[in-house]
Amino acid sequence: MNKFIFHEQLHKGLWEKVIEHSVAAHRMKITKDRRGMLLYKDYPFDSVFTLLDALSKAPEESLEMSDSDWAVLLSDGDVERAHANPCKGLGWRVKRIYDELQALSLSLETIEGVGAYDSEEIQTPLTFKGLQDIIKFYRDDAKVFFDNLLIFIDRKKVRSQAWRLNWSVQVGWLFDIDDFQYTTNPSNQILEIEVLRKRYLIGRQIIDFDSTTHFNRVHVTGGYFVTMRLWLRNYWTKKVTEVFQEDEDEDEDEDEDEDEDEGEDENMITCQRCGRCWDGLAQCPCGITANDSDEQVAQSDDEDIQVESSDDTDEEAISEANKSVIKRHDIKASVRKLQAIIDGELNGNIQDGIYIALMDQLKLVFDDCH
Repeated sequence: MNKFIFHEQLHKGLWEKVIEHSVAAHRMKITKDRRGMLLYKDYPFDSVFTLLDALSKAPEESLEMSDSDWAVLLSDGDVERAHANPCKGLGWRVKRIYDELQALSLSLETIEGVGAYDSEEIQTPLTFKGLQDIIKFYRDDAKVFFDNLLIFIDRKKVRSQAWRLNWSVQVGWLFDIDDFQYTTNPSNQILEIEVLRKRYLIGRQIIDFDSTTHFNRVHVTGGYFVTMRLWLRNYWTKKVTEVFQEDEDEDEDEDEDEDEDEGEDENMITCQRCGRCWDGLAQCPCGITANDSDEQVAQSDDEDIQVESSDDTDEEAISEANKSVIKRHDIKASVRKLQAIIDGELNGNIQDGIYIALMDQLKLVFDDCH
């Protein structure tokens, strides 16, 4: 079993690119010309989550599709909503991020120091789907975190005058964001950029919210590589590694179970007489009837003819032979009736083990009538 590894360089590369393109998109959104008019009519996106969604939904074979196609994809096929959000220049940003991450993943297999942080395991190249699954994990984690942060801010505004007057300063103190000390009511895009930068790239704490007025703070330990300043990145790479390793283990267990089931199915056969699914290593219990009974009835008829046509046998011998034949016929008829009752009236109401035992006993009786 290959151990899943997610290197801290891949984590760093992903989030640096996401933050970098988000900052560039925001600057395009607010840049004005000399007359105070917005310089760019169309900009790539106005939320970090738009870029994360694009990375999560990107089709590997169509990364170079047009801006309008990207808009339709992110609008879930809603053309009107897509026209309102043109996603100008989003496609090439998504392609560049994937190209750089895949190139980095390949390089980590050859350059010195590719061992995962605090581990001797080596990073193997990740496929496009592997990278996309990791990005989906980050997107979902970031979305839950940010939604709960907004709820936290709203509830704090209700209960605290300090939060109502300038909530951005309070958020700046909470996340240690210096710029927020001098910013009043920053936009959602700026809030996303700064708090996600603190959550995934910079700092030594992880803050989560429980959808109330409380939050949980987890301080990231430094380990023995303190001078490398990899506390936060190591925290997330270990978490991603654990999550995806569990998924791989579950997939392997399912594959093993399927292989076992296929091995059992190979030995199973369907009886042509009764339709019962049988293991193929023994005779189906219904075998005491059908062809076997027909052959034995024919044999009995031949014996009757031989007995009746024998001119050399005295009457007493003929009489005894006829009685024996009649007795065998009666026993066989009784066995057939029992078989019909068991298969017709009680079918499905008898456990397989008991059913097999009954069939064995009836077969013994039937065989004794030869």
